[in-house]
Amino acid sequence: MTNFFYYDQSFQKRGQYTEQELKELLAQGTISRETLIGEMGGEHTDAKLKRMGELFPDLFFKSASPQAAPETSPGFFDFGFTRFITNTWISFIWIVIVTLTILVFCVAILAGLFTLSQGGVSPAGVGIILLATIIAPLFLLFARMGLEGVIVLFRIETHLRSIREHYEKK
Repeated sequence: MTNFFYYDQSFQKRGQYTEQELKELLAQGTISRETLIGEMGGEHTDAKLKRMGELFPDLFFKSASPQAAPETSPGFFDFGFTRFITNTWISFIWIVIVTLTILVFCVAILAGLFTLSQGGVSPAGVGIILLATIIAPLFLLFARMGLEGVIVLFRIETHLRSIREHYEKK
């Protein structure tokens, strides 16, 4: 027997309900058609979502997995911009940023050590080492936050598109 759960208005996960119990909650008005429900156990695959959509036609189902339905558009050569390549390339961009930051950090530390070795303890050498130690982590922090902001914008677009498609079907 399949069990379902739903999220209440404060986004708290509620109960284990059978299909019939959930339909009764819907009929009683305990939950509305905007209530997010899910099937207990495992990921929400497209087949599960389709089955849940058939069981509860008045409710809208969306996978919690961000990559539930991969698109098959041509990507980089998609001149209509129907699929965004940013989601695909963002991990690569992050790896490049981290690699280059580490490389620049190591060069700065070596430059600071070289400066220190030339004339004893000099303010320039110490300053380079301190600046590199402070700036590198801050740069990585802000770069990561910026990339996460970009991903959030694209996920918002994806969810808005799925909501629009759902209501266009009705």
